Amino acid sequence: MTSSTASSSPRAGEAAERSLTGEEKRTLALLGLPTFGLALATTVVTTYLPVLAKQFTGSTAVIGVIVSGEGLMALWLPLVAGTWSDQLRTRLGGRLPFVLAGAPVAALALVLMGFVGSLVAMAAVVLVFFAAYYTTYEPYRALYPDLLADEISGRGQSTQALWRGAGTGCALVGGGFLLSVGKPVPFIAAALVLLGALGAFVVRVRRRGIPDQEREDAQGIRGALRGLRRLVAAHPALRAFLFANACWELSLSALKTFIVLYLTVGLGQGITTATGLIAAVAAIILIASPVSGKLGDRLGRARVMNFAMWIYGLGLLVPFATRDPWILVPCFPRSPSAGRSSSPCPTRCSSRSCLERSTVCSRGTTR
Repeated sequence: MTSSTASSSPRAGEAAERSLTGEEKRTLALLGLPTFGLALATTVVTTYLPVLAKQFTGSTAVIGVIVSGEGLMALWLPLVAGTWSDQLRTRLGGRLPFVLAGAPVAALALVLMGFVGSLVAMAAVVLVFFAAYYTTYEPYRALYPDLLADEISGRGQSTQALWRGAGTGCALVGGGFLLSVGKPVPFIAAALVLLGALGAFVVRVRRRGIPDQEREDAQGIRGALRGLRRLVAAHPALRAFLFANACWELSLSALKTFIVLYLTVGLGQGITTATGLIAAVAAIILIASPVSGKLGDRLGRARVMNFAMWIYGLGLLVPFATRDPWILVPCFPRSPSAGRSSSPCPTRCSSRSCLERSTVCSRGTTR
């Protein structure tokens, strides 16, 4: 199967076989820094903020509404920031000004989360954080096609997935231990990591030169929205891909938000024990991610995803049969094969060019 695919698409095979140059490796590492910092920060918020919220309310529904501020911002802000960055012209280009504007606000909101004294203040700070997060993320994400050649864009997505996994794993492991030291500590640490990662990224990009970017016609937010709507309407495979990805993200977000509460409140485990269990799971994810990527390349992403999703879904049913944490926790993490094999598809993009790349990707993953 692999050989026939390669022979039918020699250009793709050559791109996969070509070794990365030293400059390309450095660019991929540079692009991964913001992913690491942003993934760590948002995981700390969605995982450990609910633990702090328990001091203000015993309702998990209210806690879920607070954390759902991420989804509220994700519905519209990436479109605004992405479209604006496509058209903005400054000495720093169109993307970096958004990174510079969003990073300090997100870091400040992180610090304040550890010191708020009411549920209303916590909800307000969470909204500010995710507003800054998406203001930063979408323009940063658009730098990938600006800095990478098309022939290595797939490996750029794979590298980003590894950085995201590392940031998530560090947050899950380190956040629990820091929370046992003091409630504000994991949020302060996440703010420092976020500022360091994004600051180093901006400095390095400026030193190597602001990349050229494709300029889109000044069509405004409404025009961009109409274009995206036409693109989605014209491609059934893209609609199926986006719907499946939304369900996938919903599942992962729910796990990240309530796993610590489930272990500490539902199962009565201490925060140290819960952190140890999650650390074991995070180690498995980090080890399995590159392995599943190779399986996806060898066997096909769709085949690996179809198999792994069954394991993932059935694992979520285990709590109905047992309350033993050493049996439950290994069933909770994202399926490494499914998550890693789908990562080359740009799933969190709002610009037209990004969705066009998703269209190509969705054709392969829905077959």
